[in-house]
Amino acid sequence: MASTRKDLKKQARELLLGRYGFFAGTHLLYFLVSLVVNQLLETIFPNWRTSLLYVCALFITVLFLYVFQAGLYRLYLDLCRRQTPRYRDMAYGFTHDTEHILLFYFFLFLSLFVFFFLLSFLWELPVPWPLLLLFTGLLAGLYLYFILGFALVPYLYTDNPWKGTRELMKESRKLMEGRKLAYFLLNLSFLGLFALSVLSLGLGLLWLVPYMQTCKALFYMEVISDPMRYEPVSGGDNYNLEWPALIFGISGPAALIWSLVSIYLDLYSGLISLLNLYLLLIPIPMGALSILLGLLSRGRYSLGGKGKAGLIAGIIGLLLTFSIFIGSFAYTYSSPQLRPMLEYYREQFQKIYDVYNAEQLYPDQWPPAETEEELPFSPVEPEPPEFVNYKYL
Repeated sequence: MASTRKDLKKQARELLLGRYGFFAGTHLLYFLVSLVVNQLLETIFPNWRTSLLYVCALFITVLFLYVFQAGLYRLYLDLCRRQTPRYRDMAYGFTHDTEHILLFYFFLFLSLFVFFFLLSFLWELPVPWPLLLLFTGLLAGLYLYFILGFALVPYLYTDNPWKGTRELMKESRKLMEGRKLAYFLLNLSFLGLFALSVLSLGLGLLWLVPYMQTCKALFYMEVISDPMRYEPVSGGDNYNLEWPALIFGISGPAALIWSLVSIYLDLYSGLISLLNLYLLLIPIPMGALSILLGLLSRGRYSLGGKGKAGLIAGIIGLLLTFSIFIGSFAYTYSSPQLRPMLEYYREQFQKIYDVYNAEQLYPDQWPPAETEEELPFSPVEPEPPEFVNYKYL
């Protein structure tokens, strides 16, 4: 019987319990490598906006990073097959027929370039905006339907690296027949957790990305009917996520209470500290992390006591923080005394934004040439004084 999205997610959470640290470390390493490579490119090519060589180097670098990413697919397949993942497998794409996966990613970039070219051409047409949005949606839907057919190529490559690129793409299209919608909905189901990761300033991605990739690897094993897919899972200890969820969940409301008390004391003394204002923002990433970790600590079964407490505390912290911000903004904007102040600061920020954009868009014409101000009258230059010889007076 085919597994549902719920079944895939349950097994993925159980597989990752006790192993999140390893996979978070692999993705962090991948992020650091990409960061270092991009920094080197910007150092070598400082005038990147006008350098064609930089664009070519960036293209080659992105292909290199995607080949490096092929090793991550190998790690997740090892996890789903109850094998021990190893860091050395991250170089799998460079040691097993690299040209096959490299040609596939080159094809993806070429198709993406054609898609954006057609999109830019479409937006140049003189058509009403409702039709423009309709055609844009149709074009994006067709491209998405086309590209979903090749979603299993990286996994097929890790299992059969000796197969050619064309053969891998044909096999992927055949396996994805009738399963494109299921795969798309599987990716779409992570949208809420992705929003929590954004609220956590991106830290939640260290746990969310392994969760997503494990679900996709399980989906692939389901499609190819891998017999190891149905073996019982011996999950790890869920306390390694419950305790952080509880700590983050309690820290959010505690920071909120501390900041409110500090701001009240500042108002009483007549001086507001910026640090106390920044403390009001801490419950947002803390609450988002506690909710995310609490949900991922479930494994196959229900939440434990600590995970449930962290989840509830995180929700309370987020609700209180957003309520304070929304209430403060509504009160300030509706107050006749405070609304002019908001309008003044909005105009000042707009001026700063316009000046900054002018400097970025027209660096050759910056600073602007000073123009003489036209006066509403024609000034008359005074006549020079006559020379008087006081000797003969």
